[in-house]
Amino acid sequence: MSNSSEIFEQIAPVNVLISVLYSLNLAIFVLQIPLSLLNIGILCRTSLLHRNLKFVLLTQSVLFTVFTIGRATQIIIIFVKAENCWPFGYKIVLFLVDFPQLFITYIGHVLFIERAIAIILFKNYENVKNLLFSCVWFIILTTYSVIISAEQSFKDQTQETITNGVLIAFYVALAISFFEIIAFSVMSTLNLKLFTSKLETQNNVHNLSERYQRTSPKIVPGQSMKKEERTHRQWEAPAAIYATLLGLGEGFGTEKVATNANAN
Repeated sequence: MSNSSEIFEQIAPVNVLISVLYSLNLAIFVLQIPLSLLNIGILCRTSLLHRNLKFVLLTQSVLFTVFTIGRATQIIIIFVKAENCWPFGYKIVLFLVDFPQLFITYIGHVLFIERAIAIILFKNYENVKNLLFSCVWFIILTTYSVIISAEQSFKDQTQETITNGVLIAFYVALAISFFEIIAFSVMSTLNLKLFTSKLETQNNVHNLSERYQRTSPKIVPGQSMKKEERTHRQWEAPAAIYATLLGLGEGFGTEKVATNANAN
């Protein structure tokens, strides 16, 4: 009896610590849910982004919300030790965690491809309105993520913790990421140069939505402006975003803006 009491006394602090960590983790995910919904609302209201870019960011935000809800549910189930009450239901919860997590891992690569297309079609990308690109990448990535996530979530619990499909997906994503880091830096520099040269040929008149997509600083004036012009226009982009969110900037995404003070 004394040995059992000693073992219990040794384990009790560990259990308390685990309970505290689970509680903190749960609180973090619960707080993230309204923030994720707010982010979705902002993206839905804005008209400054190209529809391909907007769809990528919206998909990412929606899936992050699904992941947050799924993860919070999983923590509650583990906390109350109810994994074995309904094994199939718990596997569904695991799928709601694994699927968006894997999908979001690869959506960064989709964003890279979309930005590359924007550079290649620099002269007319703003006028591309079809959803072919969005449909293609969404179908491919959804199919792939469902297959890999289902393999991981619905596998026999006696099998290995991580399946071969998940490992392959991780290594492929890691290899591609190294290439994209270098390529994205080159793309950003090239994109800014193209945008700057275009401004020079058009007397610094451009679309707000185009500037936000072409330049690296998304909510500040373009780097090609002179210092006094940047000071004059430093509140222009935030004002445009706030006006859009309030429903006051219905044509703001296509409004012509002259960055040169003499052009006003």
